[in-house]
Amino acid sequence: MVGDPVFGNNFLNRKKELLRLNTYWEAFKKGSRTNIAVIGLRKTGKTSLFLEFQRNIKEEDSLCVMIILPSSDNISHFIDESIKSTFKSIIEKDFKDIKLIGLDLNTMSSVIAMKYPGIAYQALSLREKAKKDPRESFESLFDFFSFVQEETKSKMMIVMDEFQYVADYEVIFGEIIDLFRKKIMLNQNIWYLISGSSIRMLLRIVGNINEPTFEHFHRIELGGFDYTHAKQLVKKILGNSIDIPESTIGFIYEMTDGLPFYTGILCESLRNHCIENDLKFINNSAVTEVFLNELYKGSGRLYNYFENLIHISLETRGQGRLIEILKAISFGNHRPRDICNFVDMPLTSFSKFSMRLIDLSLIEKLDNMNLRGGYYDLKDTLLGYWLKNVYSVKEESSIQTIKDNLGAYKKSISKIIEIQNAEISKGFEARIKVLFHKFDGDIFNLEELPKFKSIDNYETEKGEIDLIAEETNGDFWITEIFNDHVDMKEYLKFIDKIGAYVKEKKSNLSKIIIVSLKSIDEEVIKKSKEEGIEIWYKEDINKLMKKHSLPRINY
Repeated sequence: MVGDPVFGNNFLNRKKELLRLNTYWEAFKKGSRTNIAVIGLRKTGKTSLFLEFQRNIKEEDSLCVMIILPSSDNISHFIDESIKSTFKSIIEKDFKDIKLIGLDLNTMSSVIAMKYPGIAYQALSLREKAKKDPRESFESLFDFFSFVQEETKSKMMIVMDEFQYVADYEVIFGEIIDLFRKKIMLNQNIWYLISGSSIRMLLRIVGNINEPTFEHFHRIELGGFDYTHAKQLVKKILGNSIDIPESTIGFIYEMTDGLPFYTGILCESLRNHCIENDLKFINNSAVTEVFLNELYKGSGRLYNYFENLIHISLETRGQGRLIEILKAISFGNHRPRDICNFVDMPLTSFSKFSMRLIDLSLIEKLDNMNLRGGYYDLKDTLLGYWLKNVYSVKEESSIQTIKDNLGAYKKSISKIIEIQNAEISKGFEARIKVLFHKFDGDIFNLEELPKFKSIDNYETEKGEIDLIAEETNGDFWITEIFNDHVDMKEYLKFIDKIGAYVKEKKSNLSKIIIVSLKSIDEEVIKKSKEEGIEIWYKEDINKLMKKHSLPRINY
């Protein structure tokens, strides 16, 4: 089912990450352990990656335990979940005839006791200790893991998902993270893999030189799919009998940032819509209907996901101010002063709240975009759309009003699709020219991007220059856009065109830029640096495109 973790034939992409995990696993079997931290936003497929990796492990003596940390400071609950996950893995390994569905912890314990009475007894003692001394029980949990490993004589792997919640325990029980480090270092026969979606918080735990876990975990970072793999996912879900235009795939990619969870749900809904309406081709009307059903209606899976995300992460914790900041950003307010004006909050309070949202990986501060106070953006495009167009309206209107306005929402979605399709249909040069017209004091790579008086191409005796942009002070920028690989031959052609332009126009050049949309030789990079020519990569262009609500450039 789309939305749930997947493995096997439903698993797509992540070959590089699987290879890295397998390399570490092989080294672990030979006695060289490297613990791993997998870091990524919500719904990037971290759990699916672990499940697929576990599926590929063939050794009979392996024991893979996956624990999802609860989002509370109740260590007793965490201990119970850890024991249950451990029992589940042992039963799957050594009691293959027993079905796990419906088994509670006490029943599992009785099964385990048939072969490993010591493990069942240790688990019972641990549960009792958790009720009396939560902090000590946290320490004893890792002794329990060591005991399980010794009793089962297994190569044991423990995955701890949503590990950032350990920080909640730290606040209440003290130096839990330091205790965790000491325990994992004592037993080299257990391989630890941790993961989490609160990226900044997790990086502080495993990547901060001042933290006890620093250098004890190698990091693997997961993002959304690139365009190529997102397209493969779209085609896989829709199947061969339903055609989808390239522009529609591009629209879905823009709205979802390539996150497989969102992409999967939307494409499954599109497939079902086509089957129910006997459609063989996905047109704009079908896309509009599906977006409406998934995002605007209470029955939509994405609607429910976002509602629960906001409710669980913020509303139930009394963090209404954080929700208001998210709404402010979704309405196009990105600088602290503008956000605070929208929220009606003192500027002096912004730092505290913004840091909390960054810790939750809901927003990010783009330091290279603006030097004056920072530039803040939502990390999740589709969440931003939902906050602005659904959540905010829901707060201010009755449900009946929303139902009455579904026709208007449908027109709004259709308009977005039309605009996106119109932009995507343009050539790269034309789209980057539109982007340059948007510049007006943006800060990029610690430099201000000016508002240009004019932007055009220019034909020299050596060939056409893609973009000549004139600043208000009369200085000029020259930009050449390379769709394909840039080698030294192409670089020298560009240099010749610059020389011809200067000779013909005698203009003052303040900046020369190579836009590399594919790949570029190291020799060209070195030469450009020596000659003061900037290189903007596709990733740079796409960051600016996203900032200005323009469709990104994909292949």
